[in-house]
This record gives sequence, structure tokens and C-alpha cells, in this order.
Amino acid sequence: MLVDVDLYEEVEADSSATGQAMGVVVLASLAAGIGIGLPFGVGGLVAGTAVSLLGWLIWAGLTHFIGTHILPTPDTESTWGQVLRTTGFSVAPGMFRIFALIPVLGIFIDLAVLIWMLVTFRGCCPAGPGLYEHLARDCGMPDRLAGLCISGSSPGSTRQLNFLSFP
Repeated sequence: MLVDVDLYEEVEADSSATGQAMGVVVLASLAAGIGIGLPFGVGGLVAGTAVSLLGWLIWAGLTHFIGTHILPTPDTESTWGQVLRTTGFSVAPGMFRIFALIPVLGIFIDLAVLIWMLVTFRGCCPAGPGLYEHLARDCGMPDRLAGLCISGSSPGSTRQLNFLSFP
């Protein structure tokens, strides 16, 4: 779960990695469903998992649409599959959301994991770049990065934080 731009480049180019990326998303969503939803019973587990999956799909879709239709540059080239693969792997830290089950401490763990996921996606971590640096390097759009970052990930993070506040 290290932030490695070269890994994003490999994943983007490897269409056979789509299944693996979807596996990461499903596991991270299931972990969120267990960690956040399970205290509410089976319905909470199902709802937590579904909300997490749907949130990621909306996040990836908005990122792709904004990056290719609203803020593109002449060098922008991106397919839906490339975005699904790269954003799919960027949610890997979400697997730690299962620890949201821990009484009292769980909410802080979940918040830390949400921030970690955004850092992985945004590339704002001082320790290294993330998906957004990959997009900037790939699409030549560093000046448009902030708009794409805010526009694409805000609905997902808002959704997750709203769901987090239910307990």
C-alpha cells in the first residue's frame, strides 16, 4: 500500500489488472461494511458495503469525466478502464476500515484510513506522490490537478464521512 507512481503506470497499462483492482475495491468495501455497518446488524453490513462500492464508482466516474471532458489538455488520454484500475488500487488502505469495529478507537482509525485513501489518491503526502501526480505526469495537467482532485474525490469523501457519522 505504498504510494508508487510507477505502480500506477504499470496498472494503467495492464488491462489484465482490472480484475485485481476490482478485487481490491470489493475487499476494501467489505472491510468498510464490516467495520462501520456490522454494529447495525446484517442490514448495516450490506448497506455499508454497498455504499462504499457505490461511492468508489461515483468517485472514479467523476474523476474520469472531469479529467477527460471538463479539464482536459491536448495530451489527455484516458479510458474508463485505466481510471477503474488506478483508482481501484488507490483504495487499498480501505481494507483497514475493518478496525472501525474497535470501540471508541475505531472511529479514529476509520478517519485516519479515509485520510490515507485520499492521500494515496491525491498524492499530497510528503512521503511520496500518488495517483494525482501520475495523472499530472500522464496528462500534462499539473495546473488543473487541484480542480480535478477536489471535484472528483469530494463526493466520495463526503459520502464516507456522512456514513461515518451515523453511529
